[in-house]
Amino acid sequence: ARPPCPEEHGRWGQLAEAEHLYREAIAGFETQNDVAGAGEAMSRLAIVTGELGGGIAEAGGLLERAISLLEQVPPSEALAEAYVSSGLFQAMAGRPEQALAAVCKVLALGEPAPKPRSWALVARGMARVTLGDVGGIEDLREAVRVARSLAMPTALVLPLGNLAEHEWL
Repeated sequence: ARPPCPEEHGRWGQLAEAEHLYREAIAGFETQNDVAGAGEAMSRLAIVTGELGGGIAEAGGLLERAISLLEQVPPSEALAEAYVSSGLFQAMAGRPEQALAAVCKVLALGEPAPKPRSWALVARGMARVTLGDVGGIEDLREAVRVARSLAMPTALVLPLGNLAEHEWL
């Protein structure tokens, strides 16, 4: 059976199809003047673009546009996820200060849902460790604890991988 939406295509490894569907969704949302829908779809497209090898610069540009759209509407989980993605991209690009700034925006929205919270802790932990703050390891451990509370094995991949990498070093 084919996955029913772009996100499912991405989970099934069908990233090119997911990219196509997200681009179609963005165009549809823009036609309807649905700023929140366009921003959320664009945020998810940024992740797929990065996974397809589009690079952090291209994915980051999409993410900046998505965030600028999502900031025009009331705060949402989509905005929290976009800030988290920005923090992760910044951390992976070796820009820990920008990663911390993005994570602060997530936390300023209030208590995010468990998955964005876990990923925000990963971004903060990576950034802190990069800056020489070993307290970042505790952020990574907390990210694992939060992800375990979701009872979704796939939610553990990012926090466990980063914790293992930084504890190994």
